[in-house]
Amino acid sequence: MKKTLPYLLSALTGIMLSSGWSDVYPWPLMFIAFLPLLYVEHYIWVKEGKAAFYEVFKYAYLSFGLWNALVVWWAYKATIWGVLALVLLNGAFLAMAFALFHVIKQRLGRAYGYF
Repeated sequence: MKKTLPYLLSALTGIMLSSGWSDVYPWPLMFIAFLPLLYVEHYIWVKEGKAAFYEVFKYAYLSFGLWNALVVWWAYKATIWGVLALVLLNGAFLAMAFALFHVIKQRLGRAYGYF
């Protein structure tokens, strides 16, 4: 996999997740939105092995941070600091949950990881 492809796939996940909140409403994209990010996670799982927690967190943070930024952009009218805190913290919490999925999948196997 090329060096930029995981970043592009992670950004694609964030854009597809935010599609449900757009004016055009291509909401069916939300059903397949996690597939690019899951592909990146699987590639890291196969390639890197045990030392890959921060790699998965990095790509998941890009996905979820972009998703939050595209969905809650309107809150800047209240306060810009609130939007920044919301995007940064919520993206980190969601990325941590996805990275923990990776750890569970690593230690207990695919069946328990996807459960």
